[in-house]
Amino acid sequence: MKRKYQHSFLVIILVLFSSFSSFAATGTSRTPRDFMPRQADGATLSLSRRLFNDGQGGPITGLAQLGLLGRNVVADTSPNWAGYAITGGPTGSEYVEAFSDWTVPSLSCEIPNSRISTWVGIDGFHSSTVEQGGLDAYCSSGSTHYYLWWEAYPSDTEQKIKSIQLKPGEIIDGAIGYDGGNEYGLELTVYNSSVTKSLFHWQGNMYQAGSNSSAECILEVQPNFNVADFGTGTFETCNGYTWVPGSPTEQGFDTTSSGPPYTVHRINMVRDGVTDVTTGAPYDLWSCSPPCHAFHVYFKHA
Repeated sequence: MKRKYQHSFLVIILVLFSSFSSFAATGTSRTPRDFMPRQADGATLSLSRRLFNDGQGGPITGLAQLGLLGRNVVADTSPNWAGYAITGGPTGSEYVEAFSDWTVPSLSCEIPNSRISTWVGIDGFHSSTVEQGGLDAYCSSGSTHYYLWWEAYPSDTEQKIKSIQLKPGEIIDGAIGYDGGNEYGLELTVYNSSVTKSLFHWQGNMYQAGSNSSAECILEVQPNFNVADFGTGTFETCNGYTWVPGSPTEQGFDTTSSGPPYTVHRINMVRDGVTDVTTGAPYDLWSCSPPCHAFHVYFKHA
């Protein structure tokens, strides 16, 4: 599939769980990381297309830093991502939780072979691991189609969530959590007119823990597809927590605006010298903890 490395030795255990509280909030204790078996030497791997792509042959090499936008914020470009990513953090810390709310987009299907993905996740910016959940929206025969998905490299490719139907304008609440060992959890909730429509939980043990080196809220286009005309997309929050292994507490971050020791990456999608999607500056929407801001992404070109 398209969103991970392939590895025949990797196993994932799926179980339903009733609460995401084990991944919550400042003051939560986490079990120190267990040292998990690593991949066998010489394993054949194929790079996930979910990774950040700078268009120069690698996830991060040659990244274009176009100038400071604010306090420790850099402007980046990518042929497949638009949105915000955050890296860095307190010395020795890991990204252990990321969450976001965003709107199911309405597509204009005049552009052939077009689609987009919107998601929240940990990793993928400058690592070869990804733990992500979100939606794909695409046009087929003049009609818009949607589906939710999750992915957890190095254990699973994209897994479609077929039980939940989506409509434009609905709100998706997504959260990814890491327990400090090798277990990750995902929760996706869909809201319609402030009423919970449906809820999906996933929790699983991964053969190899992720890098846990970044968090993201991203609009993405897959290779060989045009960018679907979504007009303006909205992420209402984009934040989470980092944690130093062994520490009794976590530190909150805002993916769009946290200052040092974090680095915020504001990413525009640029392909073949043409800007396809731009990312707007963060703005206040409501008060929350950890601090959070909303932002827009704007369709410019297919």
